[in-house]
Amino acid sequence: MDPGETVKLIVSVKNEGIDMAPNVNGILKCNDPYITIPDSVGTFGIIDIDSTRANTVDFFQVAISSSCPVDYSSDFSLVLSTQGGNYPYKKTVTFSMPVGKPDSLDPTGPDTYGYYAYSSDDILYQQSPVYNWVEIENIGTEINIPNSEYTTTVNIPFNFKYYGTNFNQVRISTDGWIAFGSGSQVAYSNNSLPSNDAIASMVAIFWDDLVDNNAPSSQINQIFYYNDATNHRFIIEWDSLAHWGNGTSPKYEVFQIILNDPAYYSNPPTGDGEIIFQYKKTSVTNSCTVGIENNNQNGALSYVYNNDYQTTASVLKNSFAIKFTTEPPTLVIVSEPEVSDGLNKSGLDKVFPNPFDNSTTIYYSLPEQSVVSLKIYDINGRLIKILYEGLQPEGNYSIAWNGKDDAGNQTSAGMYLVKLSTDTFNQTMKLCRIKYEK
Repeated sequence: MDPGETVKLIVSVKNEGIDMAPNVNGILKCNDPYITIPDSVGTFGIIDIDSTRANTVDFFQVAISSSCPVDYSSDFSLVLSTQGGNYPYKKTVTFSMPVGKPDSLDPTGPDTYGYYAYSSDDILYQQSPVYNWVEIENIGTEINIPNSEYTTTVNIPFNFKYYGTNFNQVRISTDGWIAFGSGSQVAYSNNSLPSNDAIASMVAIFWDDLVDNNAPSSQINQIFYYNDATNHRFIIEWDSLAHWGNGTSPKYEVFQIILNDPAYYSNPPTGDGEIIFQYKKTSVTNSCTVGIENNNQNGALSYVYNNDYQTTASVLKNSFAIKFTTEPPTLVIVSEPEVSDGLNKSGLDKVFPNPFDNSTTIYYSLPEQSVVSLKIYDINGRLIKILYEGLQPEGNYSIAWNGKDDAGNQTSAGMYLVKLSTDTFNQTMKLCRIKYEK
């Protein structure tokens, strides 16, 4: 909840008693002066023994005053009662909900210029990137690395606007950073951003002391760059860079930066280009810097410095992406469950049955061939199940979910999100698992 919003509130209720709970009603109350409740009555239907139901159809509505402070918590009470049955039952439960409290599922930023950082964990935002590794080892140009501390300048095949300035060259460093403009400066010791040093316009994807030439392998410490003209982007890949000083037991990192040509990709009002970080393999993440810095070195958007993450930043991990853009956040429209048989022209159409007990089917359609990601998350944004990742041609699709997570364990009753992501759009739909019968 944020100040000025009116939100739908869906509550999951579990019957832990020894009898069926018939026709459960709920009345929501709050004495907070910043909170009003336009719709305080919700219905849950019949809740069987040891089962959970949510008021997905008859939800509550909560309005937050625009004067409510951020990072605020409000207390609620919910009066639950049964109607009919062997005997009437009534219980009051209390809980708190935050207002304007940022967490790792929110975008990081903006900085003073207007840059935001969206991670692939920020699933409720339209700008959230989809991790989609682009391997360029066999097609890119390899940089000859004469020593462990080395920076070289290469040309970008298009004008890339960064903090309001157009660039057509970029410096690539062995120590996990690039910087727009030409030069040969080196910096192996990472600092927090902004850093008043000789390297302006830095983009730090994994700034640390890398490229240990003593590591026992020939297929390491490789850096490639590639002009993907078909997709209008420039890619830089650090392949298996060994952390310095690990001797015979080196730790390797594999990551890449993608610069999207502003002339072909989503162009925010400022006209600055999108920068995407992708992490294929992360081994040692407690001593690196991740973030971007402006051209005058007096402003930056920091994501993490030496394991000190921003409140809204997710921890670096394998198969992870971060997008830097000046496009302001837009919440994904979380579609209501549908039961119609027709399919939309594009995106999620329906989940049926919904609510479900043991299994449900997700229906979606693609207007053109796309790289597709279909994943299940819990209501807190934690990844539960990857249903599909890969390239699919135009067409209509359906994928069943048996309620199990990626480890093969059955999930509990409650609310879930299914997210469909392609090259051009993200869409999320709510799922409700009402019970699980063994």
